[in-house]
Amino acid sequence: MEDVNRIWDTIHPDDLDKLRQQVDTSGRELSPLKIEFRLVQKDGKILWNRVQGNPKKLPDASILWSCIALDITKEKLIYNELEESERKLSTAAEIAKIGYWEIDASQEPHALKWSKEHYKIWELEPSQNDPDITSFLTTVHKDDYARFLEAYQKMVEQKQPFDEHYRIHVKGKTKWIHAKGLLDKEKPEHYSGTAQDVTKEKLIYNELEESERKLSQAVNIANIGYWEMNLKTKALSWSSHVFKILELDPEKFHPHLSSLFKIIYKEDLDKVEKAIDKAQQGISSYDIEYRVMVGQKIKWIHARGIVSKDDPFSFKGTVL
Repeated sequence: MEDVNRIWDTIHPDDLDKLRQQVDTSGRELSPLKIEFRLVQKDGKILWNRVQGNPKKLPDASILWSCIALDITKEKLIYNELEESERKLSTAAEIAKIGYWEIDASQEPHALKWSKEHYKIWELEPSQNDPDITSFLTTVHKDDYARFLEAYQKMVEQKQPFDEHYRIHVKGKTKWIHAKGLLDKEKPEHYSGTAQDVTKEKLIYNELEESERKLSQAVNIANIGYWEMNLKTKALSWSSHVFKILELDPEKFHPHLSSLFKIIYKEDLDKVEKAIDKAQQGISSYDIEYRVMVGQKIKWIHARGIVSKDDPFSFKGTVL
């Protein structure tokens, strides 16, 4: 009895009550015993044990268990590391709104398996019966349906990678999805991949695209040109409006400070050079009017620019 009590003393406090309850139940019901618990050694090291056995009632009404005990410490550590990795992966998927999917194309209709996050993106509760491709396609936006189906068929028929942006309708809302998928080389006719909710990113992109369109329209109306100069190499980069303002052919004229100087009216050349030098030295901003020779006529130009604080050789501005 003293030896038995000594064993109980080594059991981890957090496992003690559970172990006692299971032993009591096994003895009372004469049911098999199977339990995992921790042992605390004298040096503080923790070992995991798995005990399995069957109870037997003796003539004196006492209970005798015939058991085997296995040291599962390594197995448990590997399992805990795997569980922690899966937890971190699940958290990352939830933050990034990325779902995981699998397709079994050997079945008709093609069977699907979704991760928890995939269900969440589609605002569905995980069910005992996984969806199939037919039910899934009902969620794809009608304007993206044909393109999605073509890409999907190329994946399952021609084994091409799947990489598509498309919209879905879920509970009266429209969401943008970016999905990627590949053939599982170890499972014929099986495909797996990810689906990410990129609705916010797509809306931001659309707003930016609309802003750029309006800016481009405003530039066209105001006839403003944009230019950049590398103050080290003196190379110039012009928008199409600069060529238009200067009435130059972009196929024939290659922007460079030396080629620009050739068309600046000779009486204004010195002040343009000085204005560029002062801007580069930070003495004054670049805001100057000068004349250029356009064919046989003279044209007045108003140019403004600033030198980048982060890059002393980057000089950018406008011209009208």
